Amino acid sequence: MTNYARLKDHNSALVRDDLSRHNEVWRGLPEIVNFNHTDICDLRCIMCFESVNPGRARISVPRIREILRQVLPTARKLKLTTAGEPLLLDFDEIVELAREYQVLLAMITNGTHLSVDRYLKMKDVLHHLTISIDSHDKDIFTKIRGKGAFDKIMRNLAELRKVAEFHRFSFHIQMVLMRSNLETLPAFVAWAKELGVNAVNVTRLHFPFDGLQEKEDIFGDFPAEVRDKHIHDAVDVAKRLGVNLGLADLGYPTVIAAPSPPVLPERPPTYVCGWVAQEIYIDPQEQVYPCCIGDRELVMGDLKTHSFMDVWNGPKYRKLRRSMFEQKLKGYCANCKLYAPIPDDAAFDLRQIYKKQRQGSLLGRMVGALRKS
Repeated sequence: MTNYARLKDHNSALVRDDLSRHNEVWRGLPEIVNFNHTDICDLRCIMCFESVNPGRARISVPRIREILRQVLPTARKLKLTTAGEPLLLDFDEIVELAREYQVLLAMITNGTHLSVDRYLKMKDVLHHLTISIDSHDKDIFTKIRGKGAFDKIMRNLAELRKVAEFHRFSFHIQMVLMRSNLETLPAFVAWAKELGVNAVNVTRLHFPFDGLQEKEDIFGDFPAEVRDKHIHDAVDVAKRLGVNLGLADLGYPTVIAAPSPPVLPERPPTYVCGWVAQEIYIDPQEQVYPCCIGDRELVMGDLKTHSFMDVWNGPKYRKLRRSMFEQKLKGYCANCKLYAPIPDDAAFDLRQIYKKQRQGSLLGRMVGALRKS
């Protein structure tokens, strides 16, 4: 019988040795696997790419097994993230693989399929659960996320509260802050406390589709004093009730008002990018990225045509590691708020500028090609 605990300890030591030696070819494998087995979602949230380009991709169950068996034996955590709704398809198969390889499970879900039965099936491996919900007010929720889901999600949360052992895992609520829900943020924090969460994580509007930025963004032309008032009121509620409130993505100090569960696995040294050093991101097309940005320039390889090890120590990963160690990261990486030593709002603005430059250059190449033809 394989001793996975010993295998994972040995791998973690290799990861840190590769970092200390500034190796380009790594013996250590990723400790955290971000796995997006589908981009299909049952909601059409106004701030999400699903609202303008609904997902259709799905990794087959045999391929799920084949891919995860390459990376889970040495990994410590499997994260199911937000390319689509992870509970919608083949979730039980993934839980079984996490259990087989003794991997902790973390996930972000919209809550529509978070039944008690689903919770009971995964509770022995569950380490971190985040529910993305945006508002506890039905009218606001419906405006942002569409009709038909609110009542089902609230029933699921009510039932979950009766049976969930919240001390066994980290339980977070995540919301995108915009003009529609800004005023209710303090009440949202109080509602989350009643639900039993460890933290509320508030993020900025990162996908400003046509017209949405003007309608919903709380930065730019929006009055800063109005934004500050509601956020500061929410901070007061969080401190009074003992709720951790994550505001870093907005450029405000995070509130630590209660003990936080330990971060697992242990974070790498601060002089390197935590994503590059410790994680991988696999999308529903089986492409490997170093992080969740998902821009085409960051594709490290394709698991349809290469083994994971060929990608992991392939030329693109080696170049990325060399750039990281030399402090010469470019493009999205250079402007990333998780890596660059610049304020969050400035990092966000730089990423938007860079994205527009990339889109503009792509459009220019397309137009030039059409003219030549």
